Amino acid sequence: MRKCLKGVWNFFRKKRTLKSILNSIWEHIYNFFTEGTPKEVREPKNWLERNQYVIWDSIMLILVYAFLFSGLKMEWFLRNIIPIGGDVPYHYANYIDFKEILVPHFQISGWSDASFAGFQLFQSYSVFPFILIYLLNIFMGS
Repeated sequence: MRKCLKGVWNFFRKKRTLKSILNSIWEHIYNFFTEGTPKEVREPKNWLERNQYVIWDSIMLILVYAFLFSGLKMEWFLRNIIPIGGDVPYHYANYIDFKEILVPHFQISGWSDASFAGFQLFQSYSVFPFILIYLLNIFMGS
């Protein structure tokens, strides 16, 4: 670790041209793919050391979900409502256009006349979530 930090410090300490910086980056990438990982890898001593990242990840996920569900009521998930939130509540209208206009014509992109002069559907957002929602809608029977 100390050798790595020293190398980074020496790299940024010197005045370099763009060409020398790009050559240095290329050299590091080339060495990484040709030499592979270091040969001397220390084995973890005990169970805690082997699984420390899994433990920390699990603790952080539990804390995040505890924080989320402390403010959300489970009854909200079971209601027959349209969840509006996030950056654009207009996703529901996009889904309706997808379901009623595009799917019957076997298209994954089209034009929506919903606001002002209209806009092209799925130009800014991926169509995959809408396909997934449509398939779930068919599977769940609503």
